[in-house]
Amino acid sequence: MAHVPGHNTVNPYEYYEEFTTTTPTYDTQQAYGDLGIAPTSEFLNTEDSNTGLTYGSMIPEYDAYNEEMLRTQFRSGVQEGYQGAVGQLGGIMGQAREQSAQSGFSGSGSIQSAVEDTRSGLQNQYGSAFSNALLSLTSGVRQERLGYQDSISDLLTRFNQETPENILQEVNRSSTANIDTSGDEKLSGKQRMRITNSPEWNPPTPTEGASYTYSSATLGQHTFYARYINGEFKGWFTEAGLGSLTGG
Repeated sequence: MAHVPGHNTVNPYEYYEEFTTTTPTYDTQQAYGDLGIAPTSEFLNTEDSNTGLTYGSMIPEYDAYNEEMLRTQFRSGVQEGYQGAVGQLGGIMGQAREQSAQSGFSGSGSIQSAVEDTRSGLQNQYGSAFSNALLSLTSGVRQERLGYQDSISDLLTRFNQETPENILQEVNRSSTANIDTSGDEKLSGKQRMRITNSPEWNPPTPTEGASYTYSSATLGQHTFYARYINGEFKGWFTEAGLGSLTGG
């Protein structure tokens, strides 16, 4: 069975909705869907002669503990960053009021300008910190899930090799094949994640103006475009998703 391949640069906003939820929803069935293959129900209910356990009970459930730790770190980091920015801004505005009282009307314009510049700088600083924290969260969660997919893939491959008959079946991974992304229909973050996690996902090295046509028997055909902001690559998006922070 093919393993999930490596992936290109992560755009964290594509996964914000999926990965910041307080209740993890990932499970074995979703892993099967992302892999595009699953064991037959007959095999899952078959008992292993050595242990007396059904094969289904021998397939481990997804452990979301590390995901929860990543979410906790994300929420704590964002809160601390926000409080820090608010505290700095409050202190600067207090100093500005004191300076304004001392200099009078003549100096108020330059003081206000300095405050606005500082406010803008803090907003940019907080925005950058938030993006970095979100990138750590989404990258971490994706790696946890991809690691689980790899372990399931290895286990099913071993089971299949030890069993005389084929125990695997293809599964329909999502309804993305029915979405017309060439128009105004946009993929959700979860749908896009399933495409980028699939074995068929193999975009070229991104350049400004580049496009990539993805094709899969189960997930359909979709054209993605390299999205750049201020010269920085932000990920591959469908036409409808180019102007969106979530989905694609």
